[in-house]
Amino acid sequence: MTTKSGLISGVRLLTGVKFTAEVKRILSDNLLATFATTFAGLLGFALQSLVSHTLHPVEFGGAFALISFFSIAVRPAATVGRLVAWRTSRESASHVVIGESSALLRATIKWLLLAGFLISLLSVLAGRVIAAYIHLNLVDVAVASLSAPFLLAFQPLLGALQGDKRFKSWSILNIVLPLSYIVFVTALVFPYGIIGVISGVSLGSAISFAFGIYLLRDKIWPRAFENTKLHLKTYAPFLSTGLATTLTVGVFMSADVIVVQHFFNRTEAGQYAIVAVIGNALFSVAGGALSATFPNIVTKQSRGQSTIPILLITLAAFVVVTVLGATVLQLFGIPILRTVGGTKYLGGASFIGWYSLGMGMLSWATVLIHTQQARNRLHLLWILIPALTLRVGLLLLFHRSIIMIVTISDLLVFTLCIVLFVTYLLDEFKIKAVSSS
Repeated sequence: MTTKSGLISGVRLLTGVKFTAEVKRILSDNLLATFATTFAGLLGFALQSLVSHTLHPVEFGGAFALISFFSIAVRPAATVGRLVAWRTSRESASHVVIGESSALLRATIKWLLLAGFLISLLSVLAGRVIAAYIHLNLVDVAVASLSAPFLLAFQPLLGALQGDKRFKSWSILNIVLPLSYIVFVTALVFPYGIIGVISGVSLGSAISFAFGIYLLRDKIWPRAFENTKLHLKTYAPFLSTGLATTLTVGVFMSADVIVVQHFFNRTEAGQYAIVAVIGNALFSVAGGALSATFPNIVTKQSRGQSTIPILLITLAAFVVVTVLGATVLQLFGIPILRTVGGTKYLGGASFIGWYSLGMGMLSWATVLIHTQQARNRLHLLWILIPALTLRVGLLLLFHRSIIMIVTISDLLVFTLCIVLFVTYLLDEFKIKAVSSS
């Protein structure tokens, strides 16, 4: 028996998965999506390395905190992207041309562009407060806010490609975003410093959005379904849990960076920011596999089939990536930080692996959340709202040291994973018992 066939037999024994054409296609989609997000992550990583070498830790920490602030503000749009993917996947599974997914795509692009411009306006009005909290100025906040409309409306484009399982186009679009950041930030950071970084991100967001519109022009411009009625009440549970999901994940990923920027000296905040950039790479890599898994989970659920085999394979891969990645980063933190950011950032070597472990575990939590969210029920809120509240409360109460923040964050996200996994299993067994009775 070859090594490959032995591994397949082992996975089949553990999960009960038969390697049919469908499973092979799902694995192929996962590999493509994972490669795309990994490559996109490497591009972003290279950009962060360039910026951290160019700017002083004080400036880098401020820029990263501002970008983190707006990443939280626009993250709820990922819910709309998943909604478009969910609607598109269900239409695909039914093999009936309904057209509601196209109508939903056009409508959500318009809504999110308007919401983005509103965020930009509110950010400028509250700019002095935001700037004072993270030690920047009003102009920095105003320029950064220009990315909001395009980053918001970018998500339905990804969702449409994801739901149609067009993972080649989805992968290209995911790579275009960080690539455009590199082009514009590299051109602007040297002459303009921190404002050049922020301007480059805003320009790159606009270009990427325009390219996404081009990729989906056949789905956006045809008017055949322009009068299709949207059943918004049907989407209410999905949107409610989705908004809670994206806000919770966004706060788990970015709130600590903002808190450190506010409470610690600015050099330590810059060191923490570069660790966050590296640690978040583990989460980004997992995001590709999750994007490929989600429409397949929706398809199976719409057909009344079990999602346990797909989920176990996905989680097993995430666990391996997390443990290996966190271990390597903790053992080789000093040379990695020296390469990525320079000697000014070596203070983060003591906790880089532990921070990355938390980000890796957050990917486990995210796949469990999305699997349950696909059932379009509100019970998930009973887990997400307490988790979100605890995350914010613990950060504000326990921040005497960097390692305290990292340790409490890791423990909290691990607890969230356990609660989500137990809830998922109970739900699956309950559904199986009802269907077999």
